[in-house]
Formats: sequence, C-alpha cells, structure tokens
Amino acid sequence: MLEIEFQGRGEQKFRTKIVGVTFNNKDGTNRQELLKKCRIHQKVFLERDYNNEHDLYAIKVFNVSHKQLGYIPSDSRLASHMDCGGIVSAEIVKITGRPYRSIIDRLFGLKKEKKNLGCIIEITKNFANKDQKAIEEEEEIERINLKIIDLIREAESNEKENPKTSISLYETAVEKIKQLDDYSYEGRASRLREIPINRLTLLLERQKKYDLAVKYLHWYESYRDYHGISSKSQKAINKRLIRLNKK
Repeated sequence: MLEIEFQGRGEQKFRTKIVGVTFNNKDGTNRQELLKKCRIHQKVFLERDYNNEHDLYAIKVFNVSHKQLGYIPSDSRLASHMDCGGIVSAEIVKITGRPYRSIIDRLFGLKKEKKNLGCIIEITKNFANKDQKAIEEEEEIERINLKIIDLIREAESNEKENPKTSISLYETAVEKIKQLDDYSYEGRASRLREIPINRLTLLLERQKKYDLAVKYLHWYESYRDYHGISSKSQKAINKRLIRLNKK
C-alpha cells in the first residue's frame, strides 16, 4: 500500500498498487493483456471478495468491462468501510513496467526486455452521507472485528502448547462475535471471521470436556449464524456431535 493520503471534506483519498496482476482470470482472460488496454484516469471498480480463503479483507479490482485486474493489498480499514455501506470510487493514475531497453541493449541492437505491467490507482473513501454517529459505529465495528481476529490468531498459536489458554481465547472470541452480530445489521454483514466452533469443540474433546463440547455444539445448532462456517468445519462438527453423544 503506497499510503499517499489526501484528506478533504467528507472524503479521504489514497493511492495503492494493484496486486495479482500477473495471474489469469477464471474465464481465461489475461490480466496483463487487460492492463495494456488501460489508460490513466479510467475508472475501476472495487468489490469485496468474501469467499477468499487467503485474505479476510480481499477486495477485487475490475475494469469498465467488469474483467478483474487484480486485488487491493490487504486493507482492513477499506474493507470495513465497504462492509458498512461506505461509498468508494477509484481511478487509474499510473501504468508501470512498460517494455524497455538499456543503453547497452540499444548500442548492440538487442531486443526489448519485457517487464510485467503494474497499475497504481487512487481510491476515494466518501463519508459525506454519514453523520458522526454512523462514523463512530463503523469505527466500533472495526474495533470489534480486529479484536476477534487477534483472539482467534492467538488461540490458533496456542493450540499445541497451551490448549487450555487456547480454549479460553476461543470462548472469548465467540462472545465477541455474538456481540458483533447483535450490534447491528452492519455488524453482522461486516464480520470477518467465522465462529471458531470447530476448533473450540475439538480442543474441548481432546481435554475430555465432553459435556461442554456438546453444549457448545447444541448452542451453535440453534444460533442464527448469518456468516456461516466452511463446509469442512460443518462436516467436522456434525461428526463430532455424533461421536460425543455416544460417549
């Protein structure tokens, strides 16, 4: 992220490069070929990618023909702004990496060296339609989201060496997730992590706390989880509940 910021009335501007520009899209289109057709001041469009397994804050970048050029580098603030209904716009300010020849290449008549094209865009976050209360709510949602992420990461890192600590952290994360889900519609829509019900009950089972594991599993069955969990996690907890009920 280049983090060149411009603060104006009701808006914030910053510039960043697009990442992932050397990959092909699922439909077979080549992002490098798409970038060759891009021009400075052309509009691009940003869209959240909630199914991205590698980046919780993933944001896709599309050209005017809705062909993907790449991604925004991971940015929790921009993702949270979009999740809460914030307005964003973006345009291309620079295309980098045009083919070139060095002085020596030119002297000896060597061919141009090919460089991958890159793209820098300017993003505008618009706050004009938000009152102070809405801005404060967005900041609170982001704060809770970041706390949940920190708790789950710490819990994951403690699973082997300190399983009891990990269980406690997962339990706290569950409570924070419930708090976020209850906060508002925007809170539910902007949640960035799934409920760690699979990891929590797995550790409880390993610690032979069967009754508590079953209690959590039954709670999750009745919980209205708008975010949902992965199919892999769902299969695991279904099998675990059957296994624990037998015990």
